Amino acid sequence: MLFGRVESSEIYELRKLANVRLMGEVPYSTLRYHFASIDVCVIPFRISPLTLATNPLKLYEYFACGHPVVSSPVPEVQEYGKLVYFASDPEEFIAQLEEAMEEDNPRAALERRLVAERESWTARCVSLGRHLLDSDQLPLETTTLADGSGTADNMSRASSKAVSCGF
Repeated sequence: MLFGRVESSEIYELRKLANVRLMGEVPYSTLRYHFASIDVCVIPFRISPLTLATNPLKLYEYFACGHPVVSSPVPEVQEYGKLVYFASDPEEFIAQLEEAMEEDNPRAALERRLVAERESWTARCVSLGRHLLDSDQLPLETTTLADGSGTADNMSRASSKAVSCGF
């Protein structure tokens, strides 16, 4: 199953394969149901200046499920080397997919889930909030909040809201 918008006519050629289904864009809220029927996830990026500078969020979604991932060798994914199978060309991709399909490693699945938890937006928000508190970088003067208020009395509330609401 391939999810997402198709921007290349080459991808449509995959419809001819019996074991490939193009699912198109699906609501984000339904992805977890689809992941239940997937054994291995892929990040088959063509290497380019753009993909070399990309931190694919799908990696963390895949990790949250604990599934093995086969990816093109992009730097942000390579940080998780032992948790990802890497492939640089089509033949290597097939070989790595086959190896990933055979994976039976509950520890790796748990490690992937822990990475996903550590890299979640909630965890990043908490980290940013702690950094701001520790570095004394929170504004001490009046600030205008989204609701239009802006007194020093509500600064602790404003800081708390900024951290808990995410980005």
